[in-house]
Amino acid sequence: MPTGKPVVRIPERWPVLAFGLLGLVALSGALTFMQAIDGPGSPRAWQIFLVNFLFWSGISQAGVVFSAVLYVTGAQWGKPIRKIAEAMVAFLPLSVLLFPVLLWGLDILFPWIHGPITRLHGAIAEERALWLHAPFHVVRDGIALLLLAGLSLVFVYYSLVGRERTARLLSPILLILYGVVYTLLAFDLVMALDPHWISTLFGWYFFVGNFLAGLAAIAILVVLIHRYFALEGRITPSLFHDLGKLIFGFSLFWVYLFWSQYLTIWYGNLPEETEYIIIRVKEFPWVYLSWLILICLPP
Repeated sequence: MPTGKPVVRIPERWPVLAFGLLGLVALSGALTFMQAIDGPGSPRAWQIFLVNFLFWSGISQAGVVFSAVLYVTGAQWGKPIRKIAEAMVAFLPLSVLLFPVLLWGLDILFPWIHGPITRLHGAIAEERALWLHAPFHVVRDGIALLLLAGLSLVFVYYSLVGRERTARLLSPILLILYGVVYTLLAFDLVMALDPHWISTLFGWYFFVGNFLAGLAAIAILVVLIHRYFALEGRITPSLFHDLGKLIFGFSLFWVYLFWSQYLTIWYGNLPEETEYIIIRVKEFPWVYLSWLILICLPP
């Protein structure tokens, strides 16, 4: 549908310049990281690497999951932006390659990984130590990431070449594997940073929050593409409303999971569980971030 608005055409040299600039930024970041891990700030450097690895890998995976959700539900409203979401899969191969880098920092991120977990006794300590012991701790996560990334690439390939029937058959498998793998990552790479704290709800909380962040990233990309490429005929105000309502709904679901976890911890009042909440609402720098998140949540 013509709108009279001129279509912005990107000069051919811009992608080359962009890749060159991003390559220099990546090289600078890699050199800075290598220098940081050899200095006194090594723990903080590895923590930043882990956070960024999980954040960008999660957003990339969430784009593929969004497309799979559209296939499973048969939703037509999101079809104009499905390829935008699928394009986010491009980071997943890099994510798989970056994961082995974590092997260098295991002893810093998880100092207990080669020894016994203190403050725990009896069968619980033995079971938890067995689950969190290297190399089992790393191998299972690496295999899980590789399987999910491989299936995601296959799914996006069939979707892009127009074999929607095959993509639709792969969608439920992809969604189930996503829930399993990101629950595993939540337990092994996030919750395991404090091996004495356990929440069976944390996996749900992690991968739903990850999907919510992915939806927000998709929304930002859609706004930018709509603005600079004059796609009013395909990306309509109705689509923006639908995407916004989806983000709002998952925001509420994410808050519900947080409240369910908080209520259980508050009611149980067990020292090994309450520490998680107390640190985040009373100690710097978590206290400001925690209240900021609560303030920014939808009413």
